[in-house]
Amino acid sequence: MNSQKILRKQEVLRRIGVSASTLWRMVRDGWFPRPVRISANRVGWLEAEIDEWICLRLEKRDHSEIVAAGDSQNSSGSARGYIGDEGGDR
Repeated sequence: MNSQKILRKQEVLRRIGVSASTLWRMVRDGWFPRPVRISANRVGWLEAEIDEWICLRLEKRDHSEIVAAGDSQNSSGSARGYIGDEGGDR
């Protein structure tokens, strides 16, 4: 049997560092995994999906840094990108 852990909202918020309203906006807009219903009044998220979402953000950041490092240095001399600094990503 495949063991999957369900994370409650507070744990998800702690892991990704956003407010509850931002979390729900990201879910609504399709930028974050949808929750699963635990009971009539509770939802949670699969830990594996949250971990994958975080890894994808890190890969995107790392790719942005590599691309920026290959270009000429910007005016600040920094090649560091920020998660969510591109259009359509929050």
